[in-house]
Amino acid sequence: MRPHLSTAIPIAIPQVSAEARCQYPDAMARLHKFMLSDIPNRASRLRDLQIVVQRRKNLHEDKDSAALLVDLLENTTNLRRLSIGHFFHLPFDVSRVENAIAALSHLADIHLHGNSLKTLKAIVKPARNLRVLRLRGFGACRSDPFLTLLSVLPGHHQLRELHLNDLGDRIPSSGSLPWEQYPSVVTLTVTGRTPPIYALANAFPNVRSLSLSDVDINFASANGQCWQALRHFKASDVHDAAMWGIVCPVHHLELKEELDFYGDNLLKLISNVSPVMASLWCWDDMTMELWETIVKAAPRLRCLRLDITTSTTCLGDSLEKLMDRILGPFHIVPLDIQIFLTDELRGNLSLGHVRIRLSMGGVIRPRTSAFLRSSL
Repeated sequence: MRPHLSTAIPIAIPQVSAEARCQYPDAMARLHKFMLSDIPNRASRLRDLQIVVQRRKNLHEDKDSAALLVDLLENTTNLRRLSIGHFFHLPFDVSRVENAIAALSHLADIHLHGNSLKTLKAIVKPARNLRVLRLRGFGACRSDPFLTLLSVLPGHHQLRELHLNDLGDRIPSSGSLPWEQYPSVVTLTVTGRTPPIYALANAFPNVRSLSLSDVDINFASANGQCWQALRHFKASDVHDAAMWGIVCPVHHLELKEELDFYGDNLLKLISNVSPVMASLWCWDDMTMELWETIVKAAPRLRCLRLDITTSTTCLGDSLEKLMDRILGPFHIVPLDIQIFLTDELRGNLSLGHVRIRLSMGGVIRPRTSAFLRSSL
């Protein structure tokens, strides 16, 4: 195992770490001096560079930080992953940054957060082998970050994963959207304020794994169902009823909120999605009638994973009754059940969990109760 390279103490070590992080200009200066003092054996070994720039009052320090970063990019020939935060205020040389990024043939993962659109263009556009792009905190930009993103993506035919966090919720007109699509993107994660659903579906038509979390998104603008190739759909803190009509049938449905959160939309969602595998989170007071309704709403269901939150007072006989309520409707469905225990006196403090796997729930129901009692 390679020793970790600390930017605060850049001492000579026998083998240089492939990962470096620095947060302040003085730390970046020490990293710069250490790496570039022996480029073949140090800078060329660097695979993962993570830099968060803290703005200083002295403009000269900002200029020095920008120059040091460009020098590092120009000499780290084997860089695989680059993460830059709050680089928007630095007066860096755009042409040098673009040339340095273009020369990094192994750079496949880029993470930008709290930057400007100028940085987005300079870092993303010249990348030659980009496979994963993570953007966060561009919502405050004056121009439209989404249209800027689409303008720098042409040529990135190997891009597979796109993670958008608070990209902004400006609504571009359909005429302003570029006609070019990016079918290589198969994984899309959307968090916070985002563009309308029709803009995302138009730009990335072949998404197979979609994750929505705490989104403020315009679902009503979608024309019909989106993402016909979708197989895995994960939702957390998404309660817009207009969303459930645009999601196509998928293989795996994953809901990260308790089932009561979705209210009357739950059965509509499950019916539209018609999952083969479902991962659900619920409390221990779910009735058998609701379980039976879920089974009827998902005729293709073959595997179910439940995260059941219960209290310490529900152990023993109460827990057996809980298993009876679940195993009754799902007697022909393979189960993967994970039970989280909470202490009522301490709120939702997790005390532990029990995980069981059932190939045929109805057949081994007695063994399940005994297993739970002995494990708890």
